[in-house]
Amino acid sequence: MRIQLFALTLLAFACAAQANNYVVSTTADSGAGSLRQAILDSNSPAGGAHTMTFSAAYPNNGVILLNSDLPQILSQSLSINGDIKKPHIDGQSLRALLKVSGATSLLQLSDLSLQNALAPESGACVNSGNSSSTGVIRVERVAFVNCKASGGSLISGGAIYWNRSLGTLSVVDSEFINNGVEATATNGESTGGAIATNANLAVSRSVFDSNYSSSTTGGGLGGAIALRGTMRSNSITESTFRFNGASPASALFGYGGAVYVGCDKCSTQIVRSYLRGNSANYGGAVYARKPSSGAADVFISLANSTFYNSSVVENGGSVFIGNGASLSASNNTFYNADASAGAHLGFTSSALVNYFRANLLAPTYAGTACSGTPTITNPGFVGFNLFSDASCVSLAAGSLPNAPLGSVFVDERPGLIGVLRFSGSAVIDSITNGTICEPRDARFQVRPIDGDGNGTAECDVGAFEDPRDIIFINGFDG
Repeated sequence: MRIQLFALTLLAFACAAQANNYVVSTTADSGAGSLRQAILDSNSPAGGAHTMTFSAAYPNNGVILLNSDLPQILSQSLSINGDIKKPHIDGQSLRALLKVSGATSLLQLSDLSLQNALAPESGACVNSGNSSSTGVIRVERVAFVNCKASGGSLISGGAIYWNRSLGTLSVVDSEFINNGVEATATNGESTGGAIATNANLAVSRSVFDSNYSSSTTGGGLGGAIALRGTMRSNSITESTFRFNGASPASALFGYGGAVYVGCDKCSTQIVRSYLRGNSANYGGAVYARKPSSGAADVFISLANSTFYNSSVVENGGSVFIGNGASLSASNNTFYNADASAGAHLGFTSSALVNYFRANLLAPTYAGTACSGTPTITNPGFVGFNLFSDASCVSLAAGSLPNAPLGSVFVDERPGLIGVLRFSGSAVIDSITNGTICEPRDARFQVRPIDGDGNGTAECDVGAFEDPRDIIFINGFDG
């Protein structure tokens, strides 16, 4: 027993000895106190659960300009915490930034800016490498700006490439701005302008702005996010996608201007989010399909989300549900989308609809609201929707009166998720059965609210439950 206790004590001491904090004190590219030296020190000995912090001597918002690639991260677990210093790691549009080995099972990044990075294939700012192992990455309050990957074909994840089929990618309170992937080969393919992963993804309270996935003559998948893999569970909550694009001029791909879902036996939910001005060839905001044959097992759930000014060359201006995919949607708002057909929703003949209630399909900019004839798996779960035209035949049962629509206002006040608001409209207090609606709206207000002032609280159709407070136009008092 004493021998066993002694052995356990030695083991605990060894593990504790491997857990070290490495301090960065200078913005210098190399040498004592540099980020480069901290990574080298954390790699030897290999293994251990290490941290990196930035000392009082490090300047606030200090920029580390890299003159060569950083060493690959070999630690079993590494946390890089910028804290109040909020350092900027800058590849000068020449270098990739953080590359992770297959031995690293946990990478945590917080309060950093990763910027101006360039990689030849994937993951210009964070690259997990090609590994089938488990691996968790947690990103909190990190800005990814101008992270670009470029090459012939199969270019993935401009900002983050997390290829861990048994792993997890968590993103909280972060920004992805002007990141992109580009394939230069004939008919080349690019995926995930900001993020490409086959791991489980959880995104919350984050912004994706002006990211792209493109190709010289081929096409892109997922202007902001590309999701692949098997038996994955993905969620996007309280997040904003603005002006992302997936090869909108390509006749080959261009799927999912904001989010591309191409997985097997997987589910993806987008909740209380705002998607504005995203573009593609199919699915200006969201495109979903099953990449293999077999029964439909790709499940897309949309709730309390707003799709505004989406645009496509072909079909599914806001959302396209492809082969092997099924849609459940409740209390979403679609407005001013542009497509040759299905400006709000496009379906292939094998697409399914499991649930479709309390959605607002307001007028389009061009094209009919819906195209395609999906299979309705349970007609009792379709109804209480408001349609601007008669094109949504499969979803039209039990629809609500569509007039008057009234005035439409864009409300993008800072600190709040974007919504569209309707004044003097049939949208407000249109659903008397409160059990039909989501219990909370896009801004987490409890439903129902008496929006028309008649003394009875009833649900609004669409993403926002209007409380009859001051109407704002484009974020300003109207």
